[in-house]
Amino acid sequence: MVDLGSFDRYPEKRRSNQGAAAEFGAIWSGLQMVGDGRANPNGYVAALRLLSDPVNQPVLIQRAGSSERTGTAVVQYRHLVRGRRIAAKNTAESARRAREEKVRAGPARRKCAPGPRGESARRAREDIEWGCLSGRRSRDQRETGREVVMGRLDGKVVLISGAARGQGEAEARLFAEEGARVGIGDVLDTAGEAVAGELGDAAFYTHLDVREEADWAHFVASARERWGRVDGLVNNAAIFRSKPFLETSLEDYREVVEVNQVGTFLGMQAAAPAMRELGGGSIVNVSSIAGFRAVPGSISYVSSKFAIRGLTRTAAHEFGPLGIRVNSLHPGGVDTDMVPGEHKTPETFSAQPLARISEAIEQARVALFLISDESSYCTGAEFVADGGLMA
Repeated sequence: MVDLGSFDRYPEKRRSNQGAAAEFGAIWSGLQMVGDGRANPNGYVAALRLLSDPVNQPVLIQRAGSSERTGTAVVQYRHLVRGRRIAAKNTAESARRAREEKVRAGPARRKCAPGPRGESARRAREDIEWGCLSGRRSRDQRETGREVVMGRLDGKVVLISGAARGQGEAEARLFAEEGARVGIGDVLDTAGEAVAGELGDAAFYTHLDVREEADWAHFVASARERWGRVDGLVNNAAIFRSKPFLETSLEDYREVVEVNQVGTFLGMQAAAPAMRELGGGSIVNVSSIAGFRAVPGSISYVSSKFAIRGLTRTAAHEFGPLGIRVNSLHPGGVDTDMVPGEHKTPETFSAQPLARISEAIEQARVALFLISDESSYCTGAEFVADGGLMA
């Protein structure tokens, strides 16, 4: 007779709960036929572990037709335990990989809201529901079975004002690259149409004077007509005028305030209802470090950028229950056409920790974060990207 006490070294035996007893009963019942495999009731070993003893001293009930067959059962049992350990390890590893993949994939995509009828709208909604990259390339990849690389803004429709050049253009290109469909609004029609043309099916252009409610209504309606939804807005359009305080006329002051401040107000008012229908969205209002500190000779610009902070914080409170996040972005000096050449010299930035001017793409990356679901718990906040100037 083979001594089965050697099983004491297996941790499975040392479990002392009733579930373990039932489990081992099933294991041993599965080893009824051993040896030569003949269905001879006198030629099998049936063993059951009773592991309910609180001090883990199991009682082994053994019945054996011969020591040879008992030994075979022992060997088979050891192989079975080892196989179960490996299977359990593989199962745990598969579960871990599945969790990691789910985290990488991000939250589940919402299906788009009902949009207009028509083939183009249907194809657009289908692309969004599949979570594809924007444009014809993603559709071709899906239809041909090639792997699609997911972007950080897949399925989202984002409107950007002042996107014909500079920082707005950088945002439009980056967002499209990350899977968004982009509405480009500006008063520079030729430049704006060129950018939209380069982005193909991922973008459209419309003339947008941010001071006009009708232009904003048309901008939002155009996006919904094409793609059935609006998920995000970047209020990027702005102008800069430099004059001493006492030389700034009311007309000069109002010109800047109407574009920078009123334009931001109208943009939020036009886009928020479309986001509310989806159950949420994200708005980024581009302010400036001039919204935190004095800039002598720029009273109109500074006033407008301070005002954007107030607009952002108030809207964040009111839009939060609607699922709409609102944050402000505060660049330092950015190498765009709006910044006068005398303010782009190395000496201008020599005193700050990162002693250089910012590239437009560096600000676009911050806006990308704020529009994406990666910033899902950020609202009413002020994000500064100034090379450490205000540190």
